[in-house]
This record gives sequence, structure tokens and C-alpha cells, in this order.
Amino acid sequence: MPLIRRWLRRTYRAMEDDTGATRANSWWERNRQSVEIVGVWVEALGVVTAAVLGIHQYRENSRADKVNVTFKYLDRFQEERLFAARGRLESAWNTRRGEVFALLQQPDGETELAKFLEKTIGDNGLDPDIGTVMDFFDELQACTTSGLCDRDTAVRFFGKYAYDFHGLLAPHIALQRKELRDPQIGSGIDFFSREYRRAREREDKVTPKGLTG
Repeated sequence: MPLIRRWLRRTYRAMEDDTGATRANSWWERNRQSVEIVGVWVEALGVVTAAVLGIHQYRENSRADKVNVTFKYLDRFQEERLFAARGRLESAWNTRRGEVFALLQQPDGETELAKFLEKTIGDNGLDPDIGTVMDFFDELQACTTSGLCDRDTAVRFFGKYAYDFHGLLAPHIALQRKELRDPQIGSGIDFFSREYRRAREREDKVTPKGLTG
């Protein structure tokens, strides 16, 4: 009897081991497809993450290249020919700032200013200098709108000058467009003046009123 009991116990334990293995195999068979799908998704997620990081790095490098191209225009802005043209224009208007302000206070100030501008430009031979500056901004606009230059950087460094230039010489630009029948004259100055104004408006919305510094 003891031998039979021991044999029964061994047989029962073996059956338990076989049943456990069978249950484990059965679980794997039932869930193998799900596990494999999870594995595929984890691998795919890794690929997507790497791609996103790669795109971000590319964009950072791409923008750095655009900024460097824009800085080349900053160097050009200081070159002798353009620098001299800007100097003559600034000198001409700085010495007449009071007259310009007085004209703008008159009821027909814009009309009188337009006449004053044309006379000053003609008397001082400023047309070539104005053309030099506008040609520069036309090229910078083409570089920016084509995506070769960085827009934010260009507006930051050149927007204020274009805004002031356009604010004073808008009547002259309009007259040139009419006389030469070319609506594109001064388009670069227009573009950067407009972009600078928009940038200022966005800053005003973000900056709480009453705060300075």
C-alpha cells in the first residue's frame, strides 16, 4: 500500500506539472498575437520619435542657415555705397525735421508734405540714394519670402528702418509708382514696414499695459 500511495502521489504531481505547462502554453498561444502587435507598436513608436527628433533638429539647423544668410544682408547694409546713401538721406531729413513736423500740423499737411518731399529730393539729388535703399529692401524681401532668409531676424534688424523710411517717403513712393506705372516700386520697404508694424502690435498684445522695462 505505501508503494502504491507513493506512486499515486508521483503520478498526481507529474499531472500537475503537465497541466501547468499546458496552461502556460495555452496562455501564450492565446496572447501571442497581442504581444507581437504591442512589440510592433513599440518599435514603430521608437521610429516615429526618432523621426520627430530628426525633423526638429533639421528645422533648427535650417533656421540657423537662414539666420546666417540674413546676417549677410546686415553686413551689406553697412557696405560703403549703401551706408553713404543712408547717411545722405538721414542728413537731409534730420536738418528738415522741424519743417516736416510743421507741415503735418496743417489741414492739408499730407499734400504739402508731398510737395516738400519732391522739392527736397530734387534739390539735393536724393533719388539715386532712395533707389539704392529700396533696391536693397527689394532683395531682402525676395530672400525672406522665398524662405532663404529668416523672417523674424530680418524684421528685427531691418523693420524699424523700413518703417521710418516708409513713414516719411510714402508720398514719394506713391508718386513714383504712378509716374512709372510700376506698382512694385518700393515693395520691399512696404513689406518690412508692414511686418514691423505687425510685430509691434503682437508685442503690445502680449505685454501687459502699465509695465515697462
